[in-house]
Amino acid sequence: MTTDVRRNREQGMTLPLVAVFIVVLFVAAALAIDLGIAYTARTSAQHAADAAALAGAWTFTNAGLPQPSTATNAAIQVAAQTKILGQSVAITAANVNVQLPDLATGVPAWVTVIVPRTGSNGVATFFARAIGWNSINVTAKATAEAAVTGTATACLKPLFIPNTLISNLGPTGNPCSSATRETLFDDSGNLTPYAVQMLGTSARQLYTIRPTSPPSALVPSQYFSVDYGSGANTYRCTLSGCLNTCGVSNPQQYCGSTLTTETGNMVGPTISGIDGLIGTPPTYSWSALGDYVDQNNDHYDMAPNVVVTPIWNNCNSPVSSGAQNLKVVGFAQLFIADVNGGGDVQAYLINASPCAAGGGSGSGSSGQASGPLGVPIRLIKTQ
Repeated sequence: MTTDVRRNREQGMTLPLVAVFIVVLFVAAALAIDLGIAYTARTSAQHAADAAALAGAWTFTNAGLPQPSTATNAAIQVAAQTKILGQSVAITAANVNVQLPDLATGVPAWVTVIVPRTGSNGVATFFARAIGWNSINVTAKATAEAAVTGTATACLKPLFIPNTLISNLGPTGNPCSSATRETLFDDSGNLTPYAVQMLGTSARQLYTIRPTSPPSALVPSQYFSVDYGSGANTYRCTLSGCLNTCGVSNPQQYCGSTLTTETGNMVGPTISGIDGLIGTPPTYSWSALGDYVDQNNDHYDMAPNVVVTPIWNNCNSPVSSGAQNLKVVGFAQLFIADVNGGGDVQAYLINASPCAAGGGSGSGSSGQASGPLGVPIRLIKTQ
């Protein structure tokens, strides 16, 4: 009888092999489950950073808000409304970096937000604890941009704003004079110091942006209105809606586009269109804080009353009483407050964006429309 030496040597190998396989199993579980959880957390953190950065950039559409505090607070508040694996995101001002715009050179505003889940606040692991990984650090970063120059919009209202709207000189003054220069844009197409001052004041003035009688009208029979075709129906529709929903042949209007003035009074369509936009009575009203208040006194950073209109440089091309062509040299962002029984539309001026620094003409072609505001607000970097 012989002894099986090989079999004897294999005795006692099962337990070590099981121990090795258990370690391999935990490592595989850590890779498959814990890293999967970390990837999910990283995606949620990126969404939070993106939303916070865009919220901060959005505040630059209102030129009267104090910066950079407003952008920082908006980013923090929006981040807090998001969650990572069920836990609300909490960032501080140290996680938000705001670069203010330079109106003179056309440098846009940038808002960068970092959302960290690191250190003691890292993403907790499950199986990886067996190999010493109690948490995984997750960080996301996003930068959003708010431009200072206009490009295009598909929601332009059938109203235009004269370059001299903000002047307080009265009918006998000359706001286009280089000595006074109480206009939105100068001859180079840039915001004037007077416009920057007026847009930066907390006590906004209420302007009549669609006058039907003197002294608000620049000339008789000129109602600051734009003709998009098809008469009163299109006029009413574009007041309460957008160009791309009202059958307008050119639904995207760009910097440098040429529009035609509407010389008809259209009191009825004006009242109907504005009431359809803001409600009767208006659902939202202007707040001294620069935001918008509903009938329950709740504050919002957006309302249907906020509209965009083209700006006409009437310093270079005076407004006459007949139909005229007007060139879009910029976009005005307005809060429509009300319309009276005579068809006069009143609004607050929120912001004004020239088409291009150093020319005021800008350029536009198919594919460059930048949303309802006429200026790009976009994510430019995520990581």
